[in-house]
Amino acid sequence: MAAETTQATLAELLRNHERFPSLFEGTDRPTALCDLAGNLIAANSAALVRLGHPLEELAGRRFEAFIEPAAKPALRRALVRACRGRSSRIPVRLHGVAGDEVIFEATLVPAVVDGVVTGVYASGDDAGAGRHLERSAREQRERTRSLDAPALSDALTGLPNRLMLRERLEATIAEAKRDGVSFALHFYDLDGFKRINDRYGHLRGDDVLKAVARRMATVSRRDHTLARIGGDRFVVLQPRVRDRAEAARVAHRLCDAVGEPFRIDGTEHRLSLSAGIAFFPQDAGDADALLRRADAALYRVKTRGRNAIAFADGRAV
Repeated sequence: MAAETTQATLAELLRNHERFPSLFEGTDRPTALCDLAGNLIAANSAALVRLGHPLEELAGRRFEAFIEPAAKPALRRALVRACRGRSSRIPVRLHGVAGDEVIFEATLVPAVVDGVVTGVYASGDDAGAGRHLERSAREQRERTRSLDAPALSDALTGLPNRLMLRERLEATIAEAKRDGVSFALHFYDLDGFKRINDRYGHLRGDDVLKAVARRMATVSRRDHTLARIGGDRFVVLQPRVRDRAEAARVAHRLCDAVGEPFRIDGTEHRLSLSAGIAFFPQDAGDADALLRRADAALYRVKTRGRNAIAFADGRAV
């Protein structure tokens, strides 16, 4: 039923778009229509000329695939804001035909059908781009270094931090609602870490946290988001989960990786992970509630002996 609703919503979005062709072909600005997950649905002639491909080859691809990596965090934040009904203007570098690049001031606005945000319009303004290309690129690099990287990444491990996790969680919820799928949110706490900190000091403790992050990242899938949200706490966002057994396999794989010995100043130490897992939409229907349910499941594990995994509904793994 959810899939049917999603298809009906997308069809209505396209019908609404087709009622106003001047929004696309009546402007020389590259303009595109994306769904709530940022997948390209439609584009005008100006955009297709810039990208150098027909719409048939581009439909369904992520809009961010055409943007330089440094600008992707800002684009993702703008998409999240548009999904919430707010417009944004961001500078982006577009990868065009024949490998050329153009600096755009992109405007992202929500596409609303019957009072509901069902997609995002993205329009680029490259007036004077040739004259301001170097200045815009330099400003974007400085903005990315000074704002995006520190603001969205954990300084110690380089993993996404709480802010980036929240943005990806909101985007994953929108995608799950659109496609009628479930996903899992894992909370992890490192058992025994205080003992390491107390014995060896914070510098050695930081080394252990970085090693834990590397091990967890190594066994995580590319479509998972692994974040550190402070101290010895980590979160994994696992999209498109078919059943709880699939989430349990991921949790066991992470716990096994961290459970291998750590060598500190010539001495082996073993640590373990405690985990709490909540599912969308089964356990909660919004980001705040889902975070609370996963955290509560983790707390139950910690109070009952640690080194275990539990689901938010109270069942152990």
